[in-house]
Amino acid sequence: MPFAEEQASTGPCPLTAVGFEQLLVFGNSTDYTFQPDGHIEMTAWPELLAPNDRDGVLSGVTVRNEAQRGQTMGNWDAWGPDPRLRLNGYAPTVLDTFEPDLLDTTLVLFAPSFIDLQENGFDSERALVDLGVVLATLEEYGLTTIVLPMNYVSTALNDRLPDLNPAIERFNDHLAEQGGFVEPFIDSPLRVENGDVGGDERLFDDFPGRDRDGRWTGPDGFHPDAEGQLTKADDVLEMLATFSERASSDIGCP
Repeated sequence: MPFAEEQASTGPCPLTAVGFEQLLVFGNSTDYTFQPDGHIEMTAWPELLAPNDRDGVLSGVTVRNEAQRGQTMGNWDAWGPDPRLRLNGYAPTVLDTFEPDLLDTTLVLFAPSFIDLQENGFDSERALVDLGVVLATLEEYGLTTIVLPMNYVSTALNDRLPDLNPAIERFNDHLAEQGGFVEPFIDSPLRVENGDVGGDERLFDDFPGRDRDGRWTGPDGFHPDAEGQLTKADDVLEMLATFSERASSDIGCP
């Protein structure tokens, strides 16, 4: 669905005005709601969209979160052979349950995972190729898909994983060059404010991790905490408002 030229508007149109009644999220554990899971209880940003939708862009829209823990874009065995852990195989199992009229009114948000970069030797170009395969699969179902920037991890991990945040930045930069994002959402909203490469520690510091002996610690540095999840939800809502305004500018809001 191409964007029309942006025109003056009195406010964002709801997604229903441009034909969408369901928002379907595919992603990883950073987009997954832990409810509850051992010592973790964390509501992820997809579940925060509707409650924080002050502009009504999601009015009448159902949000369905299909993010899975440990899921990759490529065929990586990060956490074993479970087919749910490979998005390109898992997505069709979800979409094949939809009636045609639901497929026609579904907008997909896809959140790429840094797990692919960890598994592929921090090769951002390979991750982009794997992303392209996923997008081609979604396109076969006639779906409109918006790709979100890959989340950074906390800068607190830079000493332990010095290659990860730079690889995430390369991935996001290359995707932006390809026109893969909807303005103004052109970089991870979790990025540290001073422009350094990596995620703001304050947005990760309340998510618990484990040490090598399996004991609970905190924070793990990979998963956004409650503040980080809300920050992402707010930026996604802003992006969806921009998407809807552009898509409806030639027809107006009903």
